[in-house]
Amino acid sequence: MHVPTAFRTVLVCLLFVLLATGCGDTSAQGQGRGGGRGSGMGGGKGRPATRDAIAVEAVVVRQQPLSSIYSSTATLRPRRQATVTARTKGVVERLLVEAGDEVREGALLARLEDADQRIAAKRARLMRDTKREEHARSEELSSQGLIAVEVHATKRRERDESEVDHERAQLDLARTRVKAPFAGRILERQVDTGATVSDGTALFILADLTPMEADVDVSERQVSQLQVGQPVRVRPDAGGDAVAARISRIAPAVRAETGTVKVTIEVDEAEGLRPGSFLRVEVVTETHEDALVVPRNALVAEGRRWHVFELSEDRQSVRQVDVQPGFEEGELVELRAPDGGPSPVTEGALVISLGAPALSDGAPVKVFGEHALPEAETADETETTSDRRGRKGERS
Repeated sequence: MHVPTAFRTVLVCLLFVLLATGCGDTSAQGQGRGGGRGSGMGGGKGRPATRDAIAVEAVVVRQQPLSSIYSSTATLRPRRQATVTARTKGVVERLLVEAGDEVREGALLARLEDADQRIAAKRARLMRDTKREEHARSEELSSQGLIAVEVHATKRRERDESEVDHERAQLDLARTRVKAPFAGRILERQVDTGATVSDGTALFILADLTPMEADVDVSERQVSQLQVGQPVRVRPDAGGDAVAARISRIAPAVRAETGTVKVTIEVDEAEGLRPGSFLRVEVVTETHEDALVVPRNALVAEGRRWHVFELSEDRQSVRQVDVQPGFEEGELVELRAPDGGPSPVTEGALVISLGAPALSDGAPVKVFGEHALPEAETADETETTSDRRGRKGERS
């Protein structure tokens, strides 16, 4: 059964108080019974006081993969986004989509009143047909030498001009039908039925959300460890489950003003993610496959030094071991030697996880709990914290 950390802390403190009280009573009774002998042997001096055992909990050091994580923030954006505008003058006759609707490429989004365009298109078609017939008669007469070359050339030019006018009229008519330039989702509708629009009036905002993208700036030193297709973990700043993502592009140039490289990640559309969402992004830059790890609360800081307390074989005392934190992931920390070498603590050793700040080298302890290390967090389970360092593999 899992016991909450806060409850265990209260329980250990209570046991510590009971132990201290019991030891204090025993000492007082001993002094009362032996007071006469003590005064006769040394002017009231008693035996040296013994150190009270400190109530603690321990955890088993485990070997497992642990990663260095580059943490950053980013704003989610669509892969493609466009403002769909009117391409001709008219009145909005009908709207066929609303915000949130998904549409395919070429789907009809709105219709404008088209009576004038239809009349113009019909007139242009009639004129085109007339000029075609006139040119055909001119062609026949010219072949017989019955009309001047200049007259025939004029008829050919008039035919060509009528073809252009007809194409223009058909284009104006077609533009009364507003269509989606690509498949996506309508983010915003910006007009109402009955509104008068002209060429360039914004009608809809359309976005392709599969996938969405976000840009993060990674230092030049760390970007060399990244590659396209590498998994990335993202979590909405507003809360919610972590979402799997991947690196889609790595910019070829370094930004001189910041010394960073723009890395673009792809995020599949998921519940709770919208264009403009603020994200917490975690990029794994390096992994130690055989890291020796302990929970974060097992480490004790003393100035710029770090150490853990390893439980003795008889489980009655502890020894202080100087270490250097390595990679950190979630609540787990890698143990390394102060000089950066292999950990001085071995796999399977017991270190104090609760009560460590109250200990010193050689301190007597009473272990009230021994726990296995929590399972390693997966990409979907790791919780991102806003105050995590940008480069978790470095620590002063």
